Amino acid sequence: EDPDAPRGFDHSGWFILIDENRYIRSVCNGTDPESVDKFMKDIDWLIENM
Repeated sequence: EDPDAPRGFDHSGWFILIDENRYIRSVCNGTDPESVDKFMKDIDWLIENM
């Protein structure tokens, strides 16, 4: 929590992709287009291989 942040909560732009076994499969900097593109491919791969 951050009392100076809007609505009292501050967060980063990072996303984490976690599989059904709770393993981290990918990490993405949501402010970097190349990172987002890779993350989207990782999501597709995980869906296809579940």
